[in-house]
Amino acid sequence: KTLKALIIGGGDGLTARELLKSAKLGTIDLVDYDPEVLSLARSEFAQLNGNSLTDKRTTVHVTDAWHYVEECQKSGQQYDLVVVDLTVAKDAAEAKFHSVEWYRSLAAIMAPGAVLATNGVSPSNTPNAYWSIFNSTRAAGFDSRPYRVSIPSFSDLGYGCDWGFLLATSSEQGIQA
Repeated sequence: KTLKALIIGGGDGLTARELLKSAKLGTIDLVDYDPEVLSLARSEFAQLNGNSLTDKRTTVHVTDAWHYVEECQKSGQQYDLVVVDLTVAKDAAEAKFHSVEWYRSLAAIMAPGAVLATNGVSPSNTPNAYWSIFNSTRAAGFDSRPYRVSIPSFSDLGYGCDWGFLLATSSEQGIQA
């Protein structure tokens, strides 16, 4: 079986580049609202991202992610992997992408056995925000595993000495450790 992936954000094409390395991957739907970032990804960043946005397995959707996920729910579209690769929320409107409602909507479009991967914030620099994201995934019915890594360029920009991520599956499925 080939896998179907959804990337929310990731307009630079770097996440798509990494997913396209897998022989198990069939298709990617990449959703980003910023046509300028997508244009850069197809031109100046194309060599860096391995032309991932023009790969025949990748379909780019220039639209709001919330709207796209709602349309997937209506049509019954499902994914085996959902990667949320968004920038740090700067206000309440952007923070909705870490709400219980958001994670429930993602769960609704995930196939049995699907995995959710999302970036968060720095657990060391902003622990309340990080654990709030974790708690939102749990409240939405996911079995979540938090982890963190050191990303020197993020540290240099003042985001913190580490960066947090979550891997999750539906709590009925569980994550195999």
